[in-house]
Amino acid sequence: MGSRPRLNASHLTGGPRVFSLSKSSNNAPSSIGVSIPKGVGTVPSLNFQPSSVTVAKGGTVTSTNNDPVLHTVTSTSVPSGASTFDSGPMNSTDNTATFKESFTVDGVYNYTCTYHPWMHGTVIVTG
Repeated sequence: MGSRPRLNASHLTGGPRVFSLSKSSNNAPSSIGVSIPKGVGTVPSLNFQPSSVTVAKGGTVTSTNNDPVLHTVTSTSVPSGASTFDSGPMNSTDNTATFKESFTVDGVYNYTCTYHPWMHGTVIVTG
C-alpha cells in the first residue's frame, strides 16, 4: 500500500488555512494566525477564529480577512506599557487583507472589529 497524503488545515476546510503556528523556547508559539472567516460580517454568531490565542513575548499575530466585507483588528485594552494597535479597514479584495502585529509586553490584549461589535478577540502574551 502507498502512503496517504498528509492533510493540512486548508485541505480540511476547503479554503485557506485557519491558523498556523511555530513554537518559541517557552512552548508558546512565536507566530500564529487568526482568520476573519467568510460570513462573520453578517452572522453575529461567528467570530475571529480562533478568538483567543497565546503567543510568546516578541511574537507576531497575523490576522487575515477572508470575508468579502470590511473589518478591523482594533485593540480595546492592552497591558500597562504596551502600545495600542489598529489595522484600519481590511478589505479581502485588496492588499490590506492581512494585518501583522508584534507583541513585546507580557499580558492580555483584547481587540474587536470596529464595524462588527460582536467580534471580539484576545491575545495572551507570555514571556
